[in-house]
Amino acid sequence: MTPFRYEIATGAVDAVSRAGRVDGAQFIAGGTSQVDLMKEGVQRPAVLVDIARIGLDEITDIDGGGLSIGANVRNSVASDHPAIQQRYPAIAEALHAGASQQIRNMASMAGNLLQRTRCLYLRDWAQHWNKRDTGSGCAAVDGFNRLHAVFGPAVHPGPVTLGAAALRAMGPQTCAAVLNAIMIRSRRSALYLPASNPRAVAKARTLPADVIILDLEDAVAPEAKDNARAAVIAAIVEGGFGDREIVVRVNGLQTPWGEADLEALASTPPQAVLIPKVASPGDLTAAAARAPRVPLWAMIEMPAAILHLGGIAAAPGLGALVMGCNDLAAELGATPGADRIPLHPALALTLAAARAHGLAALDGVFNAIEDEAGFAAEARQGAAFGFDGKTLIHPSQIDTCNAAFSPSPEQVANARAVVAAFDDPANAQLGAIRLDGRMVERLHLATAHRTLARA
Repeated sequence: MTPFRYEIATGAVDAVSRAGRVDGAQFIAGGTSQVDLMKEGVQRPAVLVDIARIGLDEITDIDGGGLSIGANVRNSVASDHPAIQQRYPAIAEALHAGASQQIRNMASMAGNLLQRTRCLYLRDWAQHWNKRDTGSGCAAVDGFNRLHAVFGPAVHPGPVTLGAAALRAMGPQTCAAVLNAIMIRSRRSALYLPASNPRAVAKARTLPADVIILDLEDAVAPEAKDNARAAVIAAIVEGGFGDREIVVRVNGLQTPWGEADLEALASTPPQAVLIPKVASPGDLTAAAARAPRVPLWAMIEMPAAILHLGGIAAAPGLGALVMGCNDLAAELGATPGADRIPLHPALALTLAAARAHGLAALDGVFNAIEDEAGFAAEARQGAAFGFDGKTLIHPSQIDTCNAAFSPSPEQVANARAVVAAFDDPANAQLGAIRLDGRMVERLHLATAHRTLARA
């Protein structure tokens, strides 16, 4: 989670004023899923303005016979309100029947509406949306997928409610100091390891890579596929990987092993499954149907994938886009040099799709293991593009990769200066200030907070 400033609005005008100081401010509702989205780095607000105390709990008439419903009006109050029952009986009935009693009584109108429109899964109105029962279809039900809204089990007061009360009690300054110590999930280095090599898998538990990708595809010979799959399941069950994120790259569904891979991982899931040779959103739909509660990552290594990046990145349950530069170059007939110029459009488009849909984005591998200078240069290039990290083929590349995708001392110092400048009460009302001879806007403040979270 990136550090953020916590403010409490004293009224509607005050809330609007506070939000107006931040470029791109959004209205967000829904406690548990919002915290999850922030913990996973999907949303990285610089400021949260708490509007829980400002009212917004009234239902009033407006010109033309309509009703104004406050954001904090509970679903149960709205469903029982005489004006809503008389003028909009379908809405009253839907609010009453659409959720469990706990959720109906505790959820606000704004929270219910925004959860349902923000969560990609819930945009399919033909599907059951109250995810209180394990196995009811949403990949978020066990907490695997932070892109989904989570409706249950609903408990009030729950840990988020109590946590928010604690933050209010501490006050904004203490809150900011505490949250500065909380880090977002880091994916600077993602090391491919052959799942068929037990020594390599065992060594992974000691390596400083942020992500371990246990490979069932390219790194495993056809005759070893079944044994490698069993070894992956055993490794997941055994655990011992610490904070490292465990991802399994499966074989494609077009191969003899892909379906068995997904079915095995559906019952013993890693933190994500990497799907190779993705060409369209349909490939992810097919994979999700065989492992419905497992978060997916997508390999971008086919020309068709570049043409369908928007749809692929919008696929429900997706957490990351991973460049497969070797395969992509081969499919394109390109011969990239050290500057990778032929791949620049694909790299930029993939990153844009990831950012537009709140996904992580990882750069492709560097093949020349002993070319340390070449690897360092390519890692710096990936960081300059904006990638979160890079996939690796050898443990010797990890330290250099982690350094390339971590902020430099100069960047950290600059970020601290930006945060300190905007924390100055004299600048509280300003959208842009002068710092060290340059203009700094509040969008730079958000960047500074993200930099300090990664330091």
